[in-house]
Amino acid sequence: MNISGNSLVLTLRTRVTANESTLEELKKENAGQAAELSDLKNRVTTSESQVADLKNRVTTSESQVAELKNRVTTSESQVADLKNRVTTSESQVAELKNRVTTSESQVADLKNRLTTSESQVAELKNRVTTSESQVADLKNRVTTSESQVAELKNRVTTSESQVADLKNRVTTSESQVADLKNRVTTSESQVAELKNRLTTSESQVAELKNRLTTSESQVAELKNRVTTSESQVAELKKENAALEARLSVAESQVEELRLDRRQVAFSVGLTDSGYVGPFQTEITLVYEKIFTNIGNGYDTNSGMFSAPVRGVYYFTFTSMGREPGQKMGVYLVKNGEQMIYNVQDNFHGGYEYMTGAVALELEKDDLVYLRLPKGWGLYDDNYNHIVFTGILLFTTNPAMGRLH
Repeated sequence: MNISGNSLVLTLRTRVTANESTLEELKKENAGQAAELSDLKNRVTTSESQVADLKNRVTTSESQVAELKNRVTTSESQVADLKNRVTTSESQVAELKNRVTTSESQVADLKNRLTTSESQVAELKNRVTTSESQVADLKNRVTTSESQVAELKNRVTTSESQVADLKNRVTTSESQVADLKNRVTTSESQVAELKNRLTTSESQVAELKNRLTTSESQVAELKNRVTTSESQVAELKKENAALEARLSVAESQVEELRLDRRQVAFSVGLTDSGYVGPFQTEITLVYEKIFTNIGNGYDTNSGMFSAPVRGVYYFTFTSMGREPGQKMGVYLVKNGEQMIYNVQDNFHGGYEYMTGAVALELEKDDLVYLRLPKGWGLYDDNYNHIVFTGILLFTTNPAMGRLH
């Protein structure tokens, strides 16, 4: 019985030693896995910093794109000719936005997947910690089994099953770590692809900047050309104003020359009927005998002369009376305004004569005529004692104003 018990104890000790060596190997494997997990942490941290850098570069790209949109909008308002090219730029910017949005969604997906990886690594850490605590517990239980051999068999058997379970769990951890490696590699390849696409976006943004700079230089050139055109138009306006002034002067001179060639003259006699007046009211004298009426300024119906053109006219008139004790004479009237007042008293009877003359500046259609005051009398017969004459001396230019 003692020999059998000793052999059994030796066998148990051998198995415990084997278990301890197995536990040491497990510790080494766990240490290797911990190193790999640390390396994975460092790679995940690097990936996160790269993702953050990408986000910053994407934000910079978005601000640059927003700035480009503002500058393109300004270019559209300044030059209508650039609308088609700016529209192309806007479509490219919209495409960039879509691609950046896609990049952001991919980065968000990477972050989610990295978060999942970190949770799995944390779970592995917890499970490895549990394994270490279980191994420590096994050590304590093996030490106790030396004093309790019979009980140790059952507990060693339990330890072997736990060790087998630990192996399976470590194998599972290794497969999960391998899967994490693959997923991190995939994340790195996606990050590299994002870098390439972002580099492409930045090159496109640089190209847009160059094209916008070219557009702005063209706009500046157009502004300079418009400024030059405006200055030329201003010069042409000045020249045109000068030409118009010269043309106005020329037209006035032509009109003056044309008017200077107008000939206006009339000379008329009053009547062959003898006595005219006296009347109870003042009347306008109608001269019946037409000697001259060049220009048709004198109206035989009203007895008034209407100026055909603007100018200076010379008027003369004669009056004669033969009734003793009767006043004789006439008023010369312009447009209803009395200009000359002539009167002569015939105290002794016989032929009494009186003459008058005046030069008047008349506007076109001004009226000049003679009136006989109330109670006054005249005498005329076929000897033409009473004559009214008017002659255009010269015309005046309406643009030059009145002569004073």
